Amino acid sequence: MNDDSWAGDLVARSGTWPSLRSESHHPAFVRCMAARLALEAMQIEKTARVAAHEVWEESTRPHRLPGPAARAI
Repeated sequence: MNDDSWAGDLVARSGTWPSLRSESHHPAFVRCMAARLALEAMQIEKTARVAAHEVWEESTRPHRLPGPAARAI
């Protein structure tokens, strides 16, 4: 979770989840939170794609045996 996320900030400040107040159900608020969550989900998916690509590259790269100098050490 990002440090600037809504839920993380309130939990860090109060130590508990905020009560469900009427303004938390306002349509503009819900749209804003949905947009933030969608952005965070896209960032997580991008990180996962990059990591999966790196793992794939590592697993398909031919492994080299250590050279004579490396074996002597």
